[in-house]
Amino acid sequence: MNTLNTLACCITISVVAGMAGGEDAGVTYRTRGAVSARPQCGYTDELQNLLPQSARFPAGTWRAAASTPNLAPTVEPNADAGPSGERHAARVTFDATAAPTPERWSCLEAAATVIPGETYTFSFSVKGPDSAFITARGAAGAGFSRIPLNGRWQRVHLTEVATKSTPTLRIGLGAHDAGESPVPAAVTVLLWGPQLVLGRGAVPYRPSGDELLPTWPLALVPPDAARTACPPLDAPQPASTNLLRWTADPKRAPWVITGLTGAHAGSGPSPIGARDAHLLQESKGPGPHGLSQSFDCPRAGPFVASIFVRPGVRTHAELALRLPGGDGRARFDLAGGTATAMDGTATARIDPIGKGWFRLQVAATASSAGPGQLLFRLLDRHDGSPDYDGDGSSGLLVWGPQVEAGTEATSHIPTFFIPETREADETPARTAP
Repeated sequence: MNTLNTLACCITISVVAGMAGGEDAGVTYRTRGAVSARPQCGYTDELQNLLPQSARFPAGTWRAAASTPNLAPTVEPNADAGPSGERHAARVTFDATAAPTPERWSCLEAAATVIPGETYTFSFSVKGPDSAFITARGAAGAGFSRIPLNGRWQRVHLTEVATKSTPTLRIGLGAHDAGESPVPAAVTVLLWGPQLVLGRGAVPYRPSGDELLPTWPLALVPPDAARTACPPLDAPQPASTNLLRWTADPKRAPWVITGLTGAHAGSGPSPIGARDAHLLQESKGPGPHGLSQSFDCPRAGPFVASIFVRPGVRTHAELALRLPGGDGRARFDLAGGTATAMDGTATARIDPIGKGWFRLQVAATASSAGPGQLLFRLLDRHDGSPDYDGDGSSGLLVWGPQVEAGTEATSHIPTFFIPETREADETPARTAP
């Protein structure tokens, strides 16, 4: 494996020689009320090829592009045998007429959808003349990286940090580093198997069709939208109210932050794939380290608190629900995936969501209406005290806190300056044939 360093920001390139690579959807219903986060049908936690129609390359999402129309590459699909021996490689001729510059280039390009600040690996297989070069652009969406050719099939991997949500990927002849030998003005190559995955590393190519599996485990479903339930877990939701306020921004009142350097916004992708998770980073010195919010408990009965958590250096946490006449407290081991109720009448559970996220829940019963409080605390160990001495840097990611009536949490309901209610999902009446 050869690793080339280029002037493109935050890019690692690897060139690896010779590497190649049902169930009934259920009932359809209409959502009502507040926007809510729901499980995605077909979601898988495995690394996925985020480029649609890659098996049809270069048809579909890829297009010929150039600085001027006369420099557009010529493409012959299925022109030659690919790395596997099947005739699925495209023959592409790039011709910039002279050394490529920012004003003169010839490429194939495709738009991608990514999360700014996250690391992605763009890869493809290429075979071209020995000692020739092409250039490529990955998830950073800027600059070009120089790819040497050796007359054999090789797999190219460009690992980059995304700088915007919709970068343009490119393969062809673009501007090269000024201190290097010029890239040829023209070159003909065989190309196959483009792939974009979240993360680093030389992941084997996985063909993708017209429909891509959901990338993140939850989806934001707008009000009054038709949606198909995901069997067997995702039944239509009952009416529910998130009693907390400003669930998307724990830096706002009425949140109280204790023993933290802050609740840092945009620290990573949340379960919906947006970069809106918050890093709770403990301060240096005694705790507790966490956040809390008071709310109005509307009546007697069972209530459940929940929050989505992704472990960091801290892998233990405590979630407490204080209610009139009845409290519930639980501890969670995020590394072991276990929940322990700490009060005799409380119940607790932990559910893996995907992408390293868990949803933590604790339920208790109020004896009357009155003031309530949600508390979330970091722990340095499962049997430790919330008052441990923080190191000033450790923490974990959180998203989507919620308190609602019932014994089990429903799909997350985002709130802003007031509590929000999601009405019960409505199943359309079936029409007789």
